[in-house]
Amino acid sequence: MNIVKVYGPGCAKCAELAKITQEAINQLGWDITVEKVTDMTELAKAGVLVTPAMSLDGKLLVSGKVPSVEEIKSLLSEEKSEEKQNPVTQEEKGCCCKATQPVEKPSCECDGACCSKESEQPNGKGWKKAIVWVVLILILLAVVKLVNREMNDSVQTTTESNNTMQNGVELVYMEYGARCPTCIRMEKWAKETVENEFAPQLKDRSIMFAAVPAKEELVQKYNLTTKALILKVFRDGKEVSWIDLDKIWELSKDEAAFKSYVVENIRKQLALLK
Repeated sequence: MNIVKVYGPGCAKCAELAKITQEAINQLGWDITVEKVTDMTELAKAGVLVTPAMSLDGKLLVSGKVPSVEEIKSLLSEEKSEEKQNPVTQEEKGCCCKATQPVEKPSCECDGACCSKESEQPNGKGWKKAIVWVVLILILLAVVKLVNREMNDSVQTTTESNNTMQNGVELVYMEYGARCPTCIRMEKWAKETVENEFAPQLKDRSIMFAAVPAKEELVQKYNLTTKALILKVFRDGKEVSWIDLDKIWELSKDEAAFKSYVVENIRKQLALLK
């Protein structure tokens, strides 16, 4: 049975890769559901260093990009064809009973009784592989933790959304799921935009900025599927409308365009309040 997995922290590109991969699988006529993997330990075990990534039966086929449906179909078909042309034998899998018939997955005539411990293979190769994997996982986790800490330190935001505004707008970054470098960068740009472009309004509290975890009630209220930048409009102390600035993902690599987009929408809503 073939297993297709998409690896990533849960960002928009990861979701897009999963969607495109499933579409490619459907067009190939395969009865397979794409598995989404977000756990960093599992990413390290799979050897994923750049996300989003996709694998077929443990072999990475995509890393750090989102190919087209046709490209993914080609990758999957080529890998499947290669597997059929070069079947793996039980002896190649390290089975001690030395069976030679082709198999699709590790198994042997002894039902695993003689293969339960990889460390019992000649020359202790199992232990060496295990040690290498442990070291790689620890290094990867340390790097991820360091990057996140450095980027988090550069963004100091309000932790609770404002509930006391009378008349004005509040820009709220909704933290939803795992935080990737792109997400943290967009939060930083949004905060800088408000502070640099609307300093007088910040002072008189007609504009506010906050970054809050997207709790269940917020997910339902604002129809969230990933991180989002929500522009809320208040009149007489009540939230009367809101806008999802959903183009932020398209502009996530262009700081100037991102900030311009945010400024344009804030000014538009402020003008409507007058």
